[in-house]
Amino acid sequence: MENGFIAYLLIVIALFLFFGLALLVLAYFLNLISEAFLLVASFIKLAKLFRPKKFLNSQ
Repeated sequence: MENGFIAYLLIVIALFLFFGLALLVLAYFLNLISEAFLLVASFIKLAKLFRPKKFLNSQ
């Protein structure tokens, strides 16, 4: 009876650790994607800011 309970406990702990790690990795990748997106957006804003007005009106 005790051996079964210990095995069940170990499985639950292993699953908890696995899901925790998976969530951590997902959060890390989402953070990287959002950081890259913000960087690209800021570069686009800077490009629009420094672009001459004549060139913008000619399009």
